[in-house]
Amino acid sequence: MTSEKDPPRISNSYKAFPRQKEFHESKAKYRLFGGAAGPGKTKALLWEAIGQANEVAGCDTLLLRRTYPELESSLLSYFRRDVPRSMYESYSESKHVVTWLNGSTTRFGYCRNENDVYQYQGAEFLFIGIDELTHFTQKQWQFLTSRNRCPAEVYSNGKNARLSRRRLEHFCRAILQHLRYWAPHGAPGRHSARSLVAAMDFH
Repeated sequence: MTSEKDPPRISNSYKAFPRQKEFHESKAKYRLFGGAAGPGKTKALLWEAIGQANEVAGCDTLLLRRTYPELESSLLSYFRRDVPRSMYESYSESKHVVTWLNGSTTRFGYCRNENDVYQYQGAEFLFIGIDELTHFTQKQWQFLTSRNRCPAEVYSNGKNARLSRRRLEHFCRAILQHLRYWAPHGAPGRHSARSLVAAMDFH
């Protein structure tokens, strides 16, 4: 039985499949979860953001799709359907921001145009999840990595989250190798049958 002193647990609403569990348990700063439809990539991305937001009080997390219709039919749809109202303080329909009971937030956003990522200029997110990464351009991805920051006092080790340019370029090359190419303008290409979600964590 749940009371005000004992808020609902994530495990009551979400049971991870083996591949989802592997995704959640990975300690890598950047995680990719790919494959054909079915293994629950979008749901895993949503609940990873929820888990981190509830673990670290007062932090901000971000979930993205390329367009608003895609956002509405995927991440937002899962949120409205699967997340109990008792788990969060409020949800702004106009801003698409969830405020959790501990003061943390999860923002649902989209970047239809190349420069839409700059709306996050100056923001810092403990966790950023990108659903259907191959619909984003490499320029958008690289900018978003710079927003994956969090005040050092949140973590005892105080490690800087920003990767060096060399490490970031190495990761982008790894994505290119996995997909054979990065669609130049975020358009699905010959590998569009396989979808990919990406997560970045502050470590």
